[in-house]
Amino acid sequence: AIRFCFRALTRRQSLALLAWRGTKYFTTITALTLVLSGKHDLLYPKGTGERVVELISKAKLEYVDSNHISIINNPKEVYDRILEFLQGQSNERTSSKSI
Repeated sequence: AIRFCFRALTRRQSLALLAWRGTKYFTTITALTLVLSGKHDLLYPKGTGERVVELISKAKLEYVDSNHISIINNPKEVYDRILEFLQGQSNERTSSKSI
């Protein structure tokens, strides 16, 4: 039963991804952006994160040792990556203000 549910979920997710046309909005994002992708994500394979980063001008891609639900499977690593990214942005703003 679990295998059937996973297959049904994967199928519905895949169909939704095919119908979604929101990637056109990625090019309008101008903020510094952290894109986190699970190394073992079956719903969004490795090339998906790379494609997102290509579309967002100031994006940084990092892989988390997890699957699609990284925030649940590996919350510490996700938290650490986000915190490191935000602290880096804060440090850059501080150093540019002092110039």
